[in-house]
Amino acid sequence: MTRSVITMASRRAAPTTPAQGNHDPVQLHADAHNSVALAAYYLAKGSNKAAQRKLGQAMAAMRALDKVEG
Repeated sequence: MTRSVITMASRRAAPTTPAQGNHDPVQLHADAHNSVALAAYYLAKGSNKAAQRKLGQAMAAMRALDKVEG
């Protein structure tokens, strides 16, 4: 019996942004709010890298919101 081996390109998940391709202002606001709340949670737990990632996602959502609302 032979086993098949599936080779993965990477073990890390692809980076995501909450506002990718989204043009709904309500959803963009919710994405920004959620990312900031999670960043505060991660900071309280001492996970600075996770907080930094979430703040980056919040900024991406706010930039997209700025473009939509003009």
